[in-house]
Amino acid sequence: MDIMARRKAIGGDEIDAFSKSRHVHSWRAGELKAIKRRANRRERRQVRRDVRPGLTGRG
Repeated sequence: MDIMARRKAIGGDEIDAFSKSRHVHSWRAGELKAIKRRANRRERRQVRRDVRPGLTGRG
């Protein structure tokens, strides 16, 4: 299963980072990891909101 089918990419950087075209691009040191970290963090926050809808995200 392709990663893009499981994860909603926001913006062109994430699309490039999660697709096979990431091997074509020249990434700076740490740039790819930062993009993935940002996407994972957003995904975890969304899961928390889905599991505990009463929480506002603080605390």
